[in-house]
Amino acid sequence: MRKIILMVLLLMMVYGVCSAEERYKWIESNDRCGYFFDTQTIRFGKDFTGKVDSSLIDVWIKFVYNDAGRDEYINSRKKSKLSTDGYNELSHGFEHYIFNNKTNKFRLLYTADYKENGVLLDSYSFPSNLATWEDVIPNSLGEDWLRDATEYTTYNWSKVFSRSR
Repeated sequence: MRKIILMVLLLMMVYGVCSAEERYKWIESNDRCGYFFDTQTIRFGKDFTGKVDSSLIDVWIKFVYNDAGRDEYINSRKKSKLSTDGYNELSHGFEHYIFNNKTNKFRLLYTADYKENGVLLDSYSFPSNLATWEDVIPNSLGEDWLRDATEYTTYNWSKVFSRSR
């Protein structure tokens, strides 16, 4: 009887965890980093007239680094002659993108790096006149991000659309 009660409680806990929408949807991981997009802020962009355009997906991507990923990122900042002060505590970062799923292009709008305790290490906002449309490279992380964001907006269209207005 004790095993049955334990099993029922376990199933209830699992069902509760699975039924609640998680804020960050996993896209993929490699040996350095995990990539997620924010389901609570994803929305459709607006065209030049201000009309909501469902081919434009405005999305925040979260990067969660392991030790190897953090070290690689520190080395890339050093090569670019950017500060690495505090980066030995780098935990995660965010990048804000607009994807166009009709043209397979993207714009990077903002990037920020954080310590695990939430302290901002560095951020950069790309002015709209400098945030140029770039091609999404086939078989790349960007292609995976575009695919997953498009799939999410397709299946959650009304929620995403209402957030976009």
